[in-house]
Amino acid sequence: MENLPRNIIGIGDSFIHNGSFVLFNFLKKGLFFYNMAMYTYGPPQYNIVLKKYALSQKPDWILYGIYENDFDDTIRFEQWKKSGVDWVTYQSWRKMSSSLPQWRLNLIKHLPGIMELAQIMIKKYHLSEPNDKDPSLAGFSEVDKLKHVFNYITEAASLAKSNNVNFLCILIPARDVNSRGVTSADAHYEILSKMLARNNIDVLDLRPVIRDYPGGRTSLYNKIDKHWNRKGITVASEKILERISASGSLSH
Repeated sequence: MENLPRNIIGIGDSFIHNGSFVLFNFLKKGLFFYNMAMYTYGPPQYNIVLKKYALSQKPDWILYGIYENDFDDTIRFEQWKKSGVDWVTYQSWRKMSSSLPQWRLNLIKHLPGIMELAQIMIKKYHLSEPNDKDPSLAGFSEVDKLKHVFNYITEAASLAKSNNVNFLCILIPARDVNSRGVTSADAHYEILSKMLARNNIDVLDLRPVIRDYPGGRTSLYNKIDKHWNRKGITVASEKILERISASGSLSH
């Protein structure tokens, strides 16, 4: 398998990662799908993977999956880069990180055991009020988040183009909808898909596919963890293969 060409490389978060087995088997007739997606990643990390690992494989296509949490995850990653603490510590403490003074951040960085004990005591004895908001996102509007994600996608598309690699951005909708039948990031996707089209970036918007599926959208997702199930990724795979096959840009 080391000598097989990576015709299609998938980059994204858990949705692309979870779908890699189905994508591999669905596309393997004369093609080779290679997964470089990873749980909890967001667009900044997608681009790191693209630069460091994917482009050197000289694939025909990069599948760049965007999921609805990427708008928040992008800001969180950028804020972590500014925090000076390690990634695992930041993820554990990010609900407070943006409001902590520097001396507290230094304690987190250099004496994580003490800070972990303090957090346990706070939770055990209810020493702080519950806070459902994420301070690491404070000060960033939804427009800001959209622009940041758009910039990472355009950077990735430009890198692919300069390396003679085709690029397809896939917009993956969430399972749950509100009373109007739309997901939490539907407006983001509506704007983002138009921005990408105006910049000649190929985008596959899966919202209509999921919304109009005859069996109902929830039949394409797991009941518990809200990721798409095998049926869901198979439906998506059909649309992906249809799009890239129509371009005539695949080597066998």
